[in-house]
Amino acid sequence: MSWRLPLPFFLPALLLAACSGQASNGQPDGGDILCTGRLDCPGRLGCVDGVCGPCVRDRDCLSNEFCHPLDNLCHSYGGGECRINDDCPLGAFCVQGYCKDAGEVTPCTDNSACAAGQRCDPLNLVCVDDYGCNRDADCAPDEICDLASQRCQRACTVETQEVICGAGMVCDENGRCVECVRDDQCGVGLTCNLETNRCQGENSCLTSRDCLPGTVCNPQTSQCTAPPPACLSSADCAEGLVCDLSSGRCLPAECQPDVYEPNDDSQQAAPLGAGRVNGLTLCAGDRDWFAITLARGDRLLVIVQTDFLAADRFQTVLLDPSGGEVIQEDPLLIDATVGEDAVYLLRTQTLDPQASYDLIIAVSRGVPCDDDDFEPNDGLVEAAVIGTGHHDDLAVCPHDEDWYVLERQPGQTLQVQLTHPAAEGDLDLDLLAGNGQTLVDRSAGAGDVEVVRALPGSGTRFFIRVYAAPETQNRYQLDISLEQE
Repeated sequence: MSWRLPLPFFLPALLLAACSGQASNGQPDGGDILCTGRLDCPGRLGCVDGVCGPCVRDRDCLSNEFCHPLDNLCHSYGGGECRINDDCPLGAFCVQGYCKDAGEVTPCTDNSACAAGQRCDPLNLVCVDDYGCNRDADCAPDEICDLASQRCQRACTVETQEVICGAGMVCDENGRCVECVRDDQCGVGLTCNLETNRCQGENSCLTSRDCLPGTVCNPQTSQCTAPPPACLSSADCAEGLVCDLSSGRCLPAECQPDVYEPNDDSQQAAPLGAGRVNGLTLCAGDRDWFAITLARGDRLLVIVQTDFLAADRFQTVLLDPSGGEVIQEDPLLIDATVGEDAVYLLRTQTLDPQASYDLIIAVSRGVPCDDDDFEPNDGLVEAAVIGTGHHDDLAVCPHDEDWYVLERQPGQTLQVQLTHPAAEGDLDLDLLAGNGQTLVDRSAGAGDVEVVRALPGSGTRFFIRVYAAPETQNRYQLDISLEQE
């Protein structure tokens, strides 16, 4: 099946979730739980302006999490296999949620043993990607967690505050550099953020994690702005780089293939596992293929990290084991649960002359969704022919729509009834005219039953559309009847 975002906005479902204390994504809605950080919040809710709720930016989550744009919940960059080394088989180590063999890890006692961009995990004594910190325990003994930047830094004292903290900052009793503890210690139009102890305005930032999607933190102004182009001419680029004027990015004068080449077709797909893959390159006209082994019910999350300005020209596709059917496609994010044990194919490509990118791959347990016998029927041109009567064991999967087409006589009344357990995922129902665009009737309630009708008239062909929120999956049945007037 192809996967696309549905068209309607589901206000009734959201209102029902609010009344039940449960969000439409199955997470607790947070209620009125106050928080000073993400650790205070239940489930995967973020800490937003001092209250637990759906996240809006990465800053609302832990440093090793990101705010998922599809469900506005905090998701980990790491895995769920382990928390400490004892959770792994003998001889293996826990590296950011994944059990790794001894030959795949770098042991450490401090950061000096780790490569650039990594730090020593004080709990498991292995080098891990440095996503920052959430509390002092994440840092070395002589360091504290700067809650504003979510980075470990040297603990300060009154004697060292001028050197460590800098101008306008003082050292508090916990050895942490702070700017304020009250609003009146900030300038006009600024307030004191008690989570970070920094003065801030409406659009202030310290890192791009503080900014809404699509914007970055300008270090000169400490404001969230649209990403600036890296270059306007090749004179703005370092030696050996040229300015690609279409994207405003500095690129190598000659594109260098990455270590996984050649992997230009499905037969040459490079095997990948969970974790981070850095230093990937797409050259002109190139496609990168990767193979990922998954079991039924595995939820695969793939995050592409590349120049944000190039996102609309980047494509990431997850395909079935044969490579013939697209499971999901998106510029920079794949989030899909697979239905069978197999080796799945991941393909990346760009419309730019070249692109550098990294991949973050996470595998967790999900709930598989099995297609019904009418698939593929994911759009108007793929609509499945359906007749009157009872049709059961039908399914909507995440990012899926089901389309059907049927005909009637001009003097007949058409009725379509959809029945489903709405508590497991709300589905809605449209009836469209023969052109596939004109809406005849819509049923988008919050209950288990949706009904649409077409009264007698000139129209003889109709399309039925069953749809849901992007992350929803559910089974349903249809009852279709024609009555002669």
